[in-house]
Amino acid sequence: MSYDLLFWKQPEGYKATPSEIYQLLTSQQTPDALEDLPIAAINEALRMAFPQFDPEEGGFDTPEGFIDCYFERKYFSAMVYGTGASSDRLTEILAEHGCPLYDPQEDKRYPLGQHPR
Repeated sequence: MSYDLLFWKQPEGYKATPSEIYQLLTSQQTPDALEDLPIAAINEALRMAFPQFDPEEGGFDTPEGFIDCYFERKYFSAMVYGTGASSDRLTEILAEHGCPLYDPQEDKRYPLGQHPR
C-alpha cells in the first residue's frame, strides 16, 4: 500500500486551504505565495538519515519499503510504500526545515513536527 505526503512552507495568514494548495501543486500550479524551501539543507539531512538517498534518483529503499521523493523549489512530495520509522523520520526532517506535513488521504495539514500515529 502506498500513500502521498506533501510538505510546504506558507506565509502567516495565507488564505488558501491545504486542500486547495494540494490541488494546485498536483496540477503543476505552484502558488507564488509559498516560500522557497531550503532544498540543499533538506537533501543533506536526508542523506544523513538515509545514506541510500540520492536527490538525483529521488527514491530510496527503507526497512519498511520504499520512499519516492519529488521536490520543487516550493514543495516536497513523497510517495511512501510501507509505513514506519522511516516515514516518521522523513516527516521530522521536513519539520526541522519548517515544512509541516499535509496528508491528502486525510485532507489534514498537521502542526509543525506532528504526524499521524
